[in-house]
Amino acid sequence: MVESKQVVKKMLRNGFTDLNLAETPKIAVARLIELWRTQLDKRPGKGMYPIVLIKVEGRTKEFRPKGSFGYVRCGKGWYVQTLGLIRRFESYLLEQLSLLDYNENLTIFTGLSNTRIPRELSAPVPGVMIHEPDFTVNALHRESVKTPGLNPLAYFTGLETHYFLTRLEHYVGTSIDSVQDKVLFVNYGMYVDAFRKFSKDRLEDGSNDYTKFEEPSNGPGTRTAQMPAYHLKKEDGSGITLINIGVGPSNAWSIMRYLAPLRPHAVMMVGHAAGLRESQKIGDFVMADGYFRRDGITNHHIPYCVPVPPIGEFNTLIRKAMCEILKISDGELWNILETGTAANVASRTWEEFADQVNEVLQSFSLSVDMESGVIAAAGMKWAIPYATLLRISDKPLLGRLKTRKTSNSFYEDVIEPHMSIAMRSMEMLGEIGTKFHSRKIRPWDGPAFR
Repeated sequence: MVESKQVVKKMLRNGFTDLNLAETPKIAVARLIELWRTQLDKRPGKGMYPIVLIKVEGRTKEFRPKGSFGYVRCGKGWYVQTLGLIRRFESYLLEQLSLLDYNENLTIFTGLSNTRIPRELSAPVPGVMIHEPDFTVNALHRESVKTPGLNPLAYFTGLETHYFLTRLEHYVGTSIDSVQDKVLFVNYGMYVDAFRKFSKDRLEDGSNDYTKFEEPSNGPGTRTAQMPAYHLKKEDGSGITLINIGVGPSNAWSIMRYLAPLRPHAVMMVGHAAGLRESQKIGDFVMADGYFRRDGITNHHIPYCVPVPPIGEFNTLIRKAMCEILKISDGELWNILETGTAANVASRTWEEFADQVNEVLQSFSLSVDMESGVIAAAGMKWAIPYATLLRISDKPLLGRLKTRKTSNSFYEDVIEPHMSIAMRSMEMLGEIGTKFHSRKIRPWDGPAFR
């Protein structure tokens, strides 16, 4: 207890304020919500991000490290986390602190950090230009640096969470409160139409406890979102969100960067790819269990030489969903499905560059697309389970080109079953809980929170 008082005094000297002991996780979360409310009520630029400070003194007798989160990886010591948009994360914080309390002998403190809430984010209209900007990229970088002697509890700081989720709302055209915990990524409006149709069918037949379908408003005075989001909602947020991310690795990285602070349970890329094998037919499926990344983006965050592993549990569920939706046996499935490496490139016309074609062919890849490896690499970086299910739409190296005529017949045949498989896969994930969260995408010193 003497050590706890000394650490609290040290933090108070460093600008932290209002630190108080919380006897239970529930009390801690309630106080954090109240602190957040009072800070937002202050004049813009004067509020501070709340923090949770935890002292871990060892494992409990009940500790069983079966899952990939809910316990600390750096041993005994002090852990701290600034928090933003706390009302949105009430159930998440209670779940994570309760799980940590079950696995570790800990003491919880709550209070206010020394990081100010920028005026741009606390103003009535976030993002409105202010005469003297309060938010800078340097502030974002400073806040993300680890505090010496104090380990983080989560992947994102309060300022990062607040900033990136404010950006997310701008890009997807709906509130972050509408985003569900399982997310599909597509890059064709036809998939949106199929998702809308299947969502309304599920609402009409009353299956799976869905309550509402929501999409961006396109009425007078509104703009079209760059990457519009569509939500098949459940009361507890465990439904399915679809985001039309458009084309290219830049969009794929941006949406994952902005979405990651919401801590979705799973993301899945549902798209088209160029086939590289003579044996492949147009419309065949490719399930990625590896990625050859040459996207020009992810190398800055995860070097190309670092392998991005498949989430085997996720891929297994997708295969089960395929058999169910297509009404075929597991043996028959392999006539239309191949698993292997998906190559990712930065150019839509990759086939015109001889050096890139040679690289792709030497990688033993099955297909080429522009987004799936980026989604997977970002998922690994931020411990969000990911999967990829593509359909072969053309084979440019083998003379099967995508033209207006050939693509129209292809779209008519493949879109609806593809989307139906993706939605059923996500529903199956919801049925098994968090078992598919894999330790293979958690770093050795990763944070305790999911």
